Amino acid sequence: MLSFFLIYVLAHNQGNAQTVVPSRTLTSWTKYDIGNSNRLCIFLTDSTSSWLGISGGLAAQGIPFRITDDIDEALKHKVVLIYPGLASHTLNLHALKKLREHPYNGGALMAFNVVAPSMYKVFGFKKSTFSTQRDTILISQYDLPETRFIEDINEGRLRIGNLDVTAKNTITIGYLETSFAPLAVFEDGSAAIIRNIFNDGAAYAFGIDLGLLSLSAHANLDPEIQRSYVNKFEPVLDVFFRMIRTIYMEYADFPIITGTVPGNKMVPILITHDIDQSCSLDTMLLYANLEASYNAPATYYIQTTDIENITTTPLISQEDIPKYYVLINMGMEIGSLVEEYSGNRSFYFDFSNRFNETLLDEIRASYNVSNQLFGVNATSFRSGYLGYPEKLHICMKEVGFRYSSSITANELLTHMPVNTMYNYMLDDELDIYELPITIEDQELPEMDQRINEAIVLTEKIAHYGGMVNILIHPDIMGHKYRFLEVYLRFFENKAWFGTISQYGDWWKARTSLQIDAETYNKFMVINIEAPQSIRNLPINIPKHFKYISAISDVGSVTKTKSGYLIERIDGKAKLFFQNQKASSNK
Repeated sequence: MLSFFLIYVLAHNQGNAQTVVPSRTLTSWTKYDIGNSNRLCIFLTDSTSSWLGISGGLAAQGIPFRITDDIDEALKHKVVLIYPGLASHTLNLHALKKLREHPYNGGALMAFNVVAPSMYKVFGFKKSTFSTQRDTILISQYDLPETRFIEDINEGRLRIGNLDVTAKNTITIGYLETSFAPLAVFEDGSAAIIRNIFNDGAAYAFGIDLGLLSLSAHANLDPEIQRSYVNKFEPVLDVFFRMIRTIYMEYADFPIITGTVPGNKMVPILITHDIDQSCSLDTMLLYANLEASYNAPATYYIQTTDIENITTTPLISQEDIPKYYVLINMGMEIGSLVEEYSGNRSFYFDFSNRFNETLLDEIRASYNVSNQLFGVNATSFRSGYLGYPEKLHICMKEVGFRYSSSITANELLTHMPVNTMYNYMLDDELDIYELPITIEDQELPEMDQRINEAIVLTEKIAHYGGMVNILIHPDIMGHKYRFLEVYLRFFENKAWFGTISQYGDWWKARTSLQIDAETYNKFMVINIEAPQSIRNLPINIPKHFKYISAISDVGSVTKTKSGYLIERIDGKAKLFFQNQKASSNK
């Protein structure tokens, strides 16, 4: 059977030099062995563990941290997190003795998988049980500082596996005969998260490997843990790391948290569109006009194929290009969309029969088209049908993309951006961020009939500074347009609206910050180093500290409910605060 294909040849469009995917380079924990004792410290007992899942979660929550494998260095910090486990064979008696003393001296210990018998009393339990048949954690106390933030049923019932899909889950440890009532239990009744309170200190034990759970979810390797694919609240990882954040804020001498929303707004909202049908070429401008009227720049992912075949139609012919310039002039972002990974200048007959398939070629061709035809520095990419190939992000990095929006937040088990890994080995972070999709237009009922649910979902995520990413195919008007109009009107002046790259750039600058605090009598000095300039940064600090002045030009420093909003940081800055509690006591 003879098949015919129409290829659109675009003038002056040339590819770049050959791109080669580099070999994997392990990320060393020593990269994070920086900062002073005011930070949370990860005491690493196994450098081959999934510690990147812990560091990534802490960074997303805005918790300043340091990593060390030196027990004496670790215990200079008030708050110490032991990872991946606390076992007698991994630590000598000297280290175990010092760890036992830390909570008695007013410090806070957090540890995963505590199996060292000499530490049972410190963490407040007498026995433990191992199991691969647990897949749910239930918060059992809601009136304590560590859990008081929980408001939704999906925050109180946390899926960590799916035994309906797989016969075994990863090993968990249940703690028995605990000194205090557990914070959370497994479905079999054994304790999953426990605490032991001392005069001024505390010790917390978790019965899971949170780092492994995080990285498995981020690589989409978990056995369908999520309860829903999209359009619902799935904050599993966020709850665990918020609990750690609460403990840090409770026990650190001068806790500092960087906020997650530019300008201290209610929530960051990213409107994104897939332009993958010819009928969208005209209606997309109507959507853009609506967004511009609310000062809500959106990201338009353009399908960049130049081959017409059984499944795709080119959307970048010469007569279509001016329409994209209109979008750009309206302040919208042009991103790249690859609908099917079928190879650069190769063809396929249907979804199951292809040849010359190459992921890197498709992404590279898409990057070239976006940059050369539209005259923009394309940094944002989306995989068609939300495909998630193993080497997606390393190919993006080598080509020049910086941000992906190719998976749902529910699959990642977090409503925060995620720093991706080289591949499924989970040991080489790429500095390529995945900004997952929260709400989309494909499920029933139609979008305008679920506007209230979308608003409630957004408010739940906003409660702790999560991100909302809305995917709308502008192929029709009707219910999709009505949804967007009502949604924008509701969150106007409440939310921060921006493109994928705008928020991605801000998030990258935020997570690269180095923040430390020092005290001098009744004063606190916050030292900030910003490798990338950042604007409108909120910081949360104890309420009894009052801003006095700064060294370096940081613009305005404005008081907020939970701290201060810093107008800008370029390079290094020192901010001075007065401890009003100390002043009043004196």
